[in-house]
Amino acid sequence: MEKKKTSALAATIGIAMLLTNSQGALAAGATTTKSTTNPATKQTTTTVHTLANLQPVKISAKSTASLTDVNILTLDEESILTYTLTIKNGDGKTLDLLDYWSKVKTASGTKYSTTLMTKDKDKKKLSAGSSTTLTFVAKVGKNTKISDLVFQVIKWDFSQTGYESLKGQFKIPASYLTSTPANQSKTLKVFDTPVKAKVNQVAAFASGDYNYVSVGLNLQNIGYKIFEDPKVKFVIKTASGASYPLTADPTSSDYKIQPQDNKTLNLMTKIPKSIKLDKMELQLVQDDETAKLSLPIATMQLPSVANKSLAIEANTDKFISIGNGKIAVRVNGASMLQSFDEHDLSIRVVLRNTSGTTVKIPKYQFDLQTSDGYRLPIDSQVIDNLSLQPLEEKTISFNVTIPANVSAVDPQLFMSLPAAEDVKDSFSYPVGIFAMPEIQSMQNMIGQQQFVQTSQGLVGFKLSSLQRLPWSDSDLVSARITIYNPSFKTILLPELTGQLKVDQAKLTSDSKLITTQSVGLLGGNMSTDVYVISKVPNYLDFSQLQISLLQKVGESTSEWMQFSHAGAVPQLSTIANGETYSIDTEGHKEGIRVLRSFVYNGAGSDLIYTDLEVTNKEDHQIDLSQFARFLSSIWGSNLQGYGQSD
Repeated sequence: MEKKKTSALAATIGIAMLLTNSQGALAAGATTTKSTTNPATKQTTTTVHTLANLQPVKISAKSTASLTDVNILTLDEESILTYTLTIKNGDGKTLDLLDYWSKVKTASGTKYSTTLMTKDKDKKKLSAGSSTTLTFVAKVGKNTKISDLVFQVIKWDFSQTGYESLKGQFKIPASYLTSTPANQSKTLKVFDTPVKAKVNQVAAFASGDYNYVSVGLNLQNIGYKIFEDPKVKFVIKTASGASYPLTADPTSSDYKIQPQDNKTLNLMTKIPKSIKLDKMELQLVQDDETAKLSLPIATMQLPSVANKSLAIEANTDKFISIGNGKIAVRVNGASMLQSFDEHDLSIRVVLRNTSGTTVKIPKYQFDLQTSDGYRLPIDSQVIDNLSLQPLEEKTISFNVTIPANVSAVDPQLFMSLPAAEDVKDSFSYPVGIFAMPEIQSMQNMIGQQQFVQTSQGLVGFKLSSLQRLPWSDSDLVSARITIYNPSFKTILLPELTGQLKVDQAKLTSDSKLITTQSVGLLGGNMSTDVYVISKVPNYLDFSQLQISLLQKVGESTSEWMQFSHAGAVPQLSTIANGETYSIDTEGHKEGIRVLRSFVYNGAGSDLIYTDLEVTNKEDHQIDLSQFARFLSSIWGSNLQGYGQSD
């Protein structure tokens, strides 16, 4: 009696095994995700089931078909389904692939027409001991879920009704994970080249009404021939099913990956803030030109991401590839002038060519991102047509006006490539986001010395004096700026021009720069003076004055240093009678003293005559400075009280 029970049990097990082999995943569907607790660590481990847990379908005595990939791309009116069967020929003869086909239907019985991807249509024979993949395509309902579908493997058999013999089918439980888990790699074939893809990093930051999501996707060529950019599209699929196309940065297109080498693609998209950034997936989409369809070829889970700053710290290099070259970019200074109902922010950016070849700087677009979400454009024409020789460094100043009702606290500088005009859904891709260093206030800077790191080294600046002098029928505003070299080596000053602003109005036509030396060399521990002068109407009252030194960069000019003064221009100092006025400009040190003055009375006017004594304080011959003299309104018995203009 006991033997009969054992035989019956064995027969039952045998029948179950036959069902498993003939019906594939029907038996595997009983396996679900479960949690187990390790008694030693008391930690719960969750078992995740994927397509690898599905039993293959036997299509011949020793050959099998496995369901190895399933993807759904949601469109407005329908969804595009792709699924891949991996065929392994274990028989000792060639397998005729034309004898087999696959169909897909819903569990409720709705059938969908399937076709092979164009790249697989020429696969007709499979040699003994080898394997291949066949990817099928079907248009399914928009709201169809993978767990709703049944994937069938059939063999054409003209002895059967309908000429089909069902070899097995796959039903994927809802608990199964069909996309590649986060932090794991996905191996796929792109135009028959095996590639291993893995998401290296995901980050997001808020700007305006959008969250910008950045994805770093590493591609490793595990084949034996070069892998060239297949022009695959990338989209982020959110938990709601909506898809957002990703834009690649310039280094992530037209690339080539040698066998066993890898490359990280930098991708970014913007997603409305109303969309949650959890349970997102990255989908790789390939255009099938023959079928006129965009087909999903891989789906990879993305880890949950929260908004965070991607900004590079101040005075820290950001390396950016440009063609075969590379540049280092850093922000090393920022100053702000508060003016009336706005703030003028000046940002110093250093560009350095770190490669051994000349680099032409692209027409980058610069924007200031404020802490309250506004994006303010910056005029960046100064870098148009700019090229850097190997190891050459340029310091560029960018100016932007921040309205008074916009926060000027902790702004960030965005450096982006402009959107491609011929690419749909393209937008400017930020190749660098930079935090601001401590922003220096620029109010009443007369006598204040500041230092700036330039490509020539550390340079000191000081607004030494500011004067307003009568000149014909107008006034002459003169700003003396002292440039100091604190190092022990000689530096070369750039070609400079000057600019004055009164209450934000530029005096471009009348502004001039006067240098006290003809050569732009400045020795160690030495200083030189430059004068920025401009005429203003003598009746004009203004409350703020800005003085800028501009350097020539390419075909444009960039601000090198800026000073400001609020309130009235300081009164001229008075030199007592008999005292000497000293000019301390390096190379032109002089002393000036009034010897005597006379008044010659005339019929309609008087003529005033003055003798000046000028002393050369240098140890070499110098040219006499050119002076212009005017009489003040304070008259004394000996005509004391006079002004001197350099």
